[in-house]
Amino acid sequence: MGGFGPRNVIAAYDAGALDLMLKLVDSSVAGERAAAATTLRNICVEDEKYRESFVKLGGIQALVNQLDTKPD
Repeated sequence: MGGFGPRNVIAAYDAGALDLMLKLVDSSVAGERAAAATTLRNICVEDEKYRESFVKLGGIQALVNQLDTKPD
């Protein structure tokens, strides 16, 4: 889900992917965390509204928490 164009990013956002990816960024599996973070990045660069939602949903803290995780 990480490498696709604007239409797919919009569709993913509209389908609730932002909230789902924020849950996965806390996964115990490092690869899942990385994929979720990449997808979040792709959503956030698409539109300011998406970035605002990311912040309101606690996205900044979720990513900061990743700085203290251990690799698999």
